[in-house]
Amino acid sequence: MTKINYIFLIQTPFHVESMSYIYKSVFYNKESLIICHERIEIQKENVINYGDEFLFSINSTFKNGFFDTRKKIKQLGEYIDEILHDNNISEDVKVIAGTDREIFNQLIFKKLKFKFNPEFILVEEGTGFYSKQKIADKPLKYLYRIIGNLFFGFKIEYVRPLGSHPYINKIYLRDVDKIDELRSDVTYLEYKFQTKKLDLKGLNQTLNILFFSFPNQDYGIKPSVKLKFFSTVLDYMKKKEGKIFIKPHPRELIADFEILSDNYSNYTILDNKIIGEKIPFSAFDMIFHFNSSVAFEIINSGFDQTKIYSIDPKNIQNTKWVLEKLSEYGGK
Repeated sequence: MTKINYIFLIQTPFHVESMSYIYKSVFYNKESLIICHERIEIQKENVINYGDEFLFSINSTFKNGFFDTRKKIKQLGEYIDEILHDNNISEDVKVIAGTDREIFNQLIFKKLKFKFNPEFILVEEGTGFYSKQKIADKPLKYLYRIIGNLFFGFKIEYVRPLGSHPYINKIYLRDVDKIDELRSDVTYLEYKFQTKKLDLKGLNQTLNILFFSFPNQDYGIKPSVKLKFFSTVLDYMKKKEGKIFIKPHPRELIADFEILSDNYSNYTILDNKIIGEKIPFSAFDMIFHFNSSVAFEIINSGFDQTKIYSIDPKNIQNTKWVLEKLSEYGGK
């Protein structure tokens, strides 16, 4: 059995693009084990897929109730134990992840740390790495550890910003200078991510607006609420003779948007498997996103920052502000 020297933990298409770019010499080799969400398609040996049942955040952990969460974490632990047992893991394995916040990754970190002498590496996936700590963050770190040990038998780390998990040894970033506070025990390396832009079809002659959608289940928002938001926007855009392009999140189903076709033709749903960084931002007059990490790439592309708008998913029912911004372009 081939010795596994690299383990890649992948939750999004962007993780595939960025990690295969940085680790191009080993990413597709037999010495690499890829553990990824079942919607991520990777053509190589040694790929292990998991479903939505194991992809839950710390926030959703506490919302779902302790007993349900305890059961999920127990099942996840057994699943990880099986993976480690069935593979020939190197003693000094390198573990590369896009986030240290998810329960899935934190539990793998813990189990690998217990059995081996791994190096834990993060590849920056967006703005979460550049956020600043708040006053409440320090007490929350202690609270999460206590609650995790007490109820789940697993010390949960409260991670803010991304990259603050104590096991992390190295972080690849697109802009090291933007980090609020560098850790003395972490090596920071800068990388320049480049990807070929898509050839977009169906652009409107008058006005083109891009919306990066979001996984509503992460915020406890019903799909009907999200669809009502986009219906309101599309109704307004009919008057302006403009077109909306919607880029679903990788964990959103394109089928959820199909109901819009019953009433509207002035929109295009982009493939949820492509990464947002491949979209030619310059083709659009305005860009809206729901606290998306792709904002980092949009700003770096040179797109006019006065035409980039962030929407808090929790305020999705307040469409008045969005319509006001849309009214500033292309007439009424």
